[in-house]
Order: sequence, then structure tokens, then C-alpha cells
Amino acid sequence: MSKKMAVRNKNDKISDMTFSVPNIFGTLKSSIRPIFKVTLLLGFVVVCVLVFQATKEVVFEQWKVTEISINNDLQQVDPSSIAKILKKDEYTYLLQIDVTKLQNEIKKLSWVKQAEIRKKWPNTIEVLIEEYLPIARINKKLLVDSGILIGANNQKDMNELPLLNFVNQDFKNSGFKSKYFKTEGSNREYLEIVKRYKTIEKNFESIGIIVESLDISESLAWTINTSNKIKIKIGRKQHVKRINRLISTLHFIEKFEMVKTIDLRYNNGFAVDRKEVLKELSG
Repeated sequence: MSKKMAVRNKNDKISDMTFSVPNIFGTLKSSIRPIFKVTLLLGFVVVCVLVFQATKEVVFEQWKVTEISINNDLQQVDPSSIAKILKKDEYTYLLQIDVTKLQNEIKKLSWVKQAEIRKKWPNTIEVLIEEYLPIARINKKLLVDSGILIGANNQKDMNELPLLNFVNQDFKNSGFKSKYFKTEGSNREYLEIVKRYKTIEKNFESIGIIVESLDISESLAWTINTSNKIKIKIGRKQHVKRINRLISTLHFIEKFEMVKTIDLRYNNGFAVDRKEVLKELSG
């Protein structure tokens, strides 16, 4: 079978060869279109953010905290420590303040028992603080109504509180602990000691004796110190009962002002030790 082949010379004007030119502009157009959309979207987001920030500043500025109100009956809590917390950026505007978070942060301050936060529009934050109530002095610290020991920020008006001296070298570092405590923690024991102390103090006041302090040994043995320098040894148990027994028989003690020590650690009585009297020698 024969094949036909068309042969043209180089002078022929017509060529059977065709050339295709790529559509560069169409390709570029299809590539640019998604980029343009993304750019447009990002631009829109940026504009929205800028508008929001500008609006936020205008709106929030109306409720910027310019006044802090703190109850003025605080004895131990320093108001400046509360003001320092409120200077944080997160507490600049009333609208953005997380009340619960702020309350918890203030409650971490020493002497703060409870904290209540109130927003008063448009520019005031009100802080109401309940302090722990000191009920006794213990080894240069203060025992509060919940049974914990706190270092005093202000010693003013604290001298009227009962003074309890725990005779224990480890007390300064970790608090007084004793194997004689009935409970695992010492908090409840502190409160019970103060309760009994106040009962004894009141009973002594009824007969004109002023209690100055109470010494407590590591074994929890009590010794009362009175204003007229008499030491009353009560022991580890039956504190109130033994004191009441002493009060009921006190009239039998002659020249009470000369008494040095009274030992109540007996089942049915007590021992009295008198002060030494130095006699003046006449020449």
C-alpha cells in the first residue's frame, strides 16, 4: 500500500504547522482572584477591629474606675494593698472587672476574712472588707476568731487582749503543737484555751483580782499571772473548776498580798507559798 506525502518547499506561504500561544492573562487572572478575595477579607477584618477598638475606647472610657471606696473601720488591713491590686489593667474599667476573681485576690491579703465587691456606676468600685477578729495575743502574734495565728500589722488597742505565753522553742517557726492536743490541728485547741481563759478572768475580776497573762507549758499545764505578781499553778486539767474552788476558799488565806505562788494541782486543796520578808536590821 502506498503512502502519500505532501511535500512543500520553503517558499510556500501556507504551512500545515499550527502554534498555540498560552493564555497568560487568563492564568494570572484565575490566580489573582482568590488572593484578592483573601486580601479583601483581611482588610475588612482589620477595619472591623479598628472600628471596634475605637468604639470600645469611647464606650469603656465612660466607665473607667476613677474612685475606690473601702470601708473605714479596718484595723489590720492596709487600704493601700487593696488599691495596689485595683491598679492592674484588668481592673481599669467596670465593664471588664471579674468580681469573683477580684474578691478572691483581695481575700489572699493578710487579715481579710471576707471581701465583697460592688460596682457603682459609672466610675466607682466599692470594697467591703470583713477582718478576722483578734481574741488573744500569743507569743507576739494574734489569735483570731477562726483559730489561726496572724502577725499583727497594727498593735494599737491590742494590749487589752488576753496574753498567752506558750513555753515552747519551736513555736516561733511552726506554731505551737503538742501531743496533748485532743484534735489533729491546733486551731480548735487555741479557741478552747481562750474560752476557758476568759471564764477564769471573769471569775477573778468578780473578787478584784486582775489576770495579766497565762503561761502554757508544752504539756499544756497552765500558770496564771496576776497583776499583783502572784503565780497560780492550775495544771493540765479542770482549769475552771480548780479556780472556782480557790475563789470560794480565798477568804481563808491571810495576808493575800504576801502570797507568791498558789498551787492548785491537788485533788482536795491547794498549797500557798509566801514572799520572803526582809527584816530591817537595826544597828
